[in-house]
This record gives sequence, C-alpha cells and structure tokens, in this order.
Amino acid sequence: MTRVNAAIALQSFLTSLEHGRNLSSHSRRAYESDVQTFLDFMGKEEEAAKELETESLNRRQLRHYIAWLTDQGLARSTIARRIAGLRAFFRYLKREGVVSKDPTADLRAPKKGKKLPQSLSVDDVLSLLNAPGPTDPYPNRDRALLEILYAAGVRVGEVASLEIGDLELSPEGGLLKVTGKGSKQRLSPIGPGTVRVLETYLSSERSKMDRGKTRRVFLNKNFGPLSARSMRRIVERYLLRAGLPNWVSPHTLRHSFATHLLDNGADLRSVQELLGHASLATTQIYTHVSMARKLDAYRRIFGDQPKPQGAHHESSRH
Repeated sequence: MTRVNAAIALQSFLTSLEHGRNLSSHSRRAYESDVQTFLDFMGKEEEAAKELETESLNRRQLRHYIAWLTDQGLARSTIARRIAGLRAFFRYLKREGVVSKDPTADLRAPKKGKKLPQSLSVDDVLSLLNAPGPTDPYPNRDRALLEILYAAGVRVGEVASLEIGDLELSPEGGLLKVTGKGSKQRLSPIGPGTVRVLETYLSSERSKMDRGKTRRVFLNKNFGPLSARSMRRIVERYLLRAGLPNWVSPHTLRHSFATHLLDNGADLRSVQELLGHASLATTQIYTHVSMARKLDAYRRIFGDQPKPQGAHHESSRH
C-alpha cells in the first residue's frame, strides 16, 4: 500500500506549478485550496490528513467527496474547479513516480451549466465612456482607462501592467502590447478615437504626475502605478454614475467588446486572437450571445414566432 505524506506532496506540487507552469500566485493559491479541501475531507475523522493511502482510494470514495462538496452548497462551477485541481495534483504525483496510479483518472465532475456572458448595448457603453467629467480628479486618465478596457477588449490586470514602451500610437490608430495569462503577449489594436483619448491623458495628467518612479501608463495620485484593484474601483464608480445595472462589472466591457465585434460581422478566429484566448472553444460562447441578441431584436419587432411564408395567403382562402 502506497502511503504519501500529504503536506510534503502538496508543497512539492505547488513548487512545480510556480517553476514549471509560471502560474500567478492567485492560481497557485486556488490549486492549494482545491487539494487541501480534499485532504481535509479525507482526514475529517482524524486530527489532520497527514498521510494519503493512495492505492486504497477508489471511485466510491471520490464520489462521496463530490457529494460532500455538493452538500456544502457549492456551485457546479466551483465543484468542477475543485475536481480539476485534485486531478492536476494526482497527475503530478504519478508523473513524478510518487504513486503508481492516478485514482482520479476516471473522475468526472458534475457538468457545468453554460452561463452566457452578459454585455452592454452600444448606447450603454457610450454613457459609461462619457461619465468622467471636469469635477473628477483625473477625468482624462479615467476616460482613457474606460476606452482601453472596451476598445481593446483587455482585462483589468492587463491594462494595469501596460508600460509606455508597450504603446505604438499614430493618428490612424494604435497597437498595445498586452501581457495576458501565462505571460503570453499579444498585440491589441485601438482606433483613432481611442488613440486621441489616450494621448490627451499622456500629454496632460500623466505628464504632470510623472516623477520617474515607473514606466506604467496609468498612474495614481502618489505618482506610482495604478493597481488593478484601484482600476476596478474607478470603473465601478462610473458604472454607478452612468446608471448601469448592478450586474455590470469591469469585465463586462470585455464581453461587450467581443459581442459587438461579432454583431458587426467579425469572424470568430479574429475575435479569439483579439481576446487572447488559447482555445477557440472559449470564444465560441460569444456566438451564442450574439445570436441571442439578434433573436431578441427580431422578437421585439416581429413577435415571438416568425410566420411561415404564405401563411397570410393560406388563411385568406378559408
């Protein structure tokens, strides 16, 4: 029977994530939580889960674990993530020769219900972009932040890491060198209007705030880099001012960017590249959003059911 010291195995796994996969600290903490939750479940009748008898783990025990997670009231998406983290842990142990078999190889989490991302209308986006005003401390910075989040479809963290050297601007348009998940870089185009808004901020507020402390594009009142957390607070303030629904978040601007592109005829592969998705399947969810919006518009004009051709003439005969 194979006994594995749980604490040592978990620490070794986390070290491999840090050096081998270049994951963020947030992702590593998520994996740690996933594995530790399982260890706590296995050792719930003991003081702690100090050792795992990996050979004795069977499908029934693992199903009991999934049932226990469900009993905790966790969403299916959370349970799926817990299982994914646990499978990654045991795959690592097997690859390193610590265990002879992976007890989670055939484990399947409950299917996640597909939740379509919500997006704003073009009018709502325009209301948000126009929300910063002259009474705000840094209206040009905030308008540039909102413009880039929408017009480039980038994540808040990606905007926070932008440096001056990542900008290539001209009157005809510009490019942003964006560093996304897994430190992967991509070029995100922005239009002439967004370039003008960004250049206004750079030549006015940023030039006054620049004390040589950082090359980051967006600065705070202390002349340091504006954090992703502060960016979210700024966006949320303007969302409230624009009177937008409470489900709207900074990430909704990214969803809106993708949906509006598809609404206007962009092909799926191009949208995938602009969003920086590794898999086309991740991007495909926006095709459902775009179609749902078109059906919505159809129903508002023509009602719930399209009438078959000739239906009017058929009824007039009787």
